[in-house]
Amino acid sequence: GVFFNGTSFSQEFNGTYDSDRVKATGGVYYFFERSRFLSPLGLSQPELSKQDTNSYAAYAQGTFKITDQFGITGGIRY
Repeated sequence: GVFFNGTSFSQEFNGTYDSDRVKATGGVYYFFERSRFLSPLGLSQPELSKQDTNSYAAYAQGTFKITDQFGITGGIRY
């Protein structure tokens, strides 16, 4: 068989703002994963394969109230 060794980490930070006419939220996200497939036989090349993954994201969204009944919402994601 083949041995698997892996680890991962993720973190998100976000914030909000709220007033009479404006509501907004935004944040950032990070993800990391490291995977290794190892040979159980102690061969000269013990790592059969390896993979590192980094992922980043950012987002923001806001709503502006024009009247009590009508508002405009916009957002962006990356």
